[in-house]
Amino acid sequence: MIDPFFEDLTDDTPRDKMTRYHDFREVFTTEVGIRVLRDIYQLAEVNKSPAHKANFDPHETMYRDGARGLVLRLIDLINHEPVLQQIHQRKK
Repeated sequence: MIDPFFEDLTDDTPRDKMTRYHDFREVFTTEVGIRVLRDIYQLAEVNKSPAHKANFDPHETMYRDGARGLVLRLIDLINHEPVLQQIHQRKK
């Protein structure tokens, strides 16, 4: 049974990029959000080589690189406002 707190996490309804950007900035630019993001950053050991930390075990390296990639993606979502793509039709 899923804890009711986590039930909404299974909703896979797509959100637009701008809403996601604003949500992430609202959460992670607060004092508490910055502390949490710093902890996530340290737990994923972003500044360390995944291969070296995993003693060059390919499976452990992939696992660690996945955690590192997730943190880098979070940082990217927070720091880069999405560019709204506009479709321009050429006049013939």
